[in-house]
Amino acid sequence: MTTPLSFSVVVPAYNVAGTIAKTLTSIREAVAYARERSVPVACDVIVVDDCSTDDSAAVALAHDSPDCPVRVIHHRKNQGAGCARNTGAEQAAGTILCFLDADDLYLPSHLAVCAKAFEQRPAIDFVCTRFTTSRPIDPSWIPAISAAAIGPFAIRREAHARIGGFPPLRNFEDVFYRRLADKVLAGWYIGNETAVYVWRPGNSFDRQLAKFQKPCSTAVLGEEDLPPEAVMRDFNRRLASLSAGIRNGN
Repeated sequence: MTTPLSFSVVVPAYNVAGTIAKTLTSIREAVAYARERSVPVACDVIVVDDCSTDDSAAVALAHDSPDCPVRVIHHRKNQGAGCARNTGAEQAAGTILCFLDADDLYLPSHLAVCAKAFEQRPAIDFVCTRFTTSRPIDPSWIPAISAAAIGPFAIRREAHARIGGFPPLRNFEDVFYRRLADKVLAGWYIGNETAVYVWRPGNSFDRQLAKFQKPCSTAVLGEEDLPPEAVMRDFNRRLASLSAGIRNGN
């Protein structure tokens, strides 16, 4: 692989001034790791400020650098992480899109692993690696979390557009998107752990920590763990439309 594979990493940001610096540093370190190992990548970061009331945007811009440029796009009203990811994707120049929450991290190997996967299997639309976690959980949860999460995921920009991006939801938008990709796109699931699901008080990891500390097979899912019927109806409508397009050669 001689021509650098271009990545755009989209980071939705809402009042994350206390965590986004580590997130952006982890992206820059992943760029350096790939280049040090002769895996040619180009990478820019698009931070979508979803109407923060803190210094998230200023902290992000302070991490702009020639080797990993950072841009900040501002929403005029708060729209949620899914819409922020779509905004970033619309502005992206990279061939490959990645989406990293502003309190999660890449391990240094992430971009190199993804770039090599796309090189080895040029027909695939996406690559999914695995999360590790900043706090211990039962290891049986790692595959399930990784299969539904955005952090270990990299997708061709045209494939993201083909499935219509993220739905305009406040919850389950990542599950919706990942399930849709699994249904209609060609992907490669890789066992390497290349991203970190970070625990902090009050975040989604914290809310599910007790469940994650027991074996996945014994988990009893509550209503809060399952997409509401309205979300599933929207999912099935979009899936049917995409499937019809595939059958018709579109």
